[in-house]
Amino acid sequence: MVNLLDLRYLIDCKKKVKELAQDSEYAQQILDWLNANPEMRDELSEVYVTAIKTVEVQTKP
Repeated sequence: MVNLLDLRYLIDCKKKVKELAQDSEYAQQILDWLNANPEMRDELSEVYVTAIKTVEVQTKP
């Protein structure tokens, strides 16, 4: 059985990963990892899209 503190922790972790996906230093690493792990990519689709947008902004001239 999962308690509410565990759920809160998972939500906080997802929030932190999304914040990292907005950081140009980590976005590509997150994309690489999620591309290698399609099941996690599906679970963290919001993070995936955020990382893609961050990388796109980096690569624009």
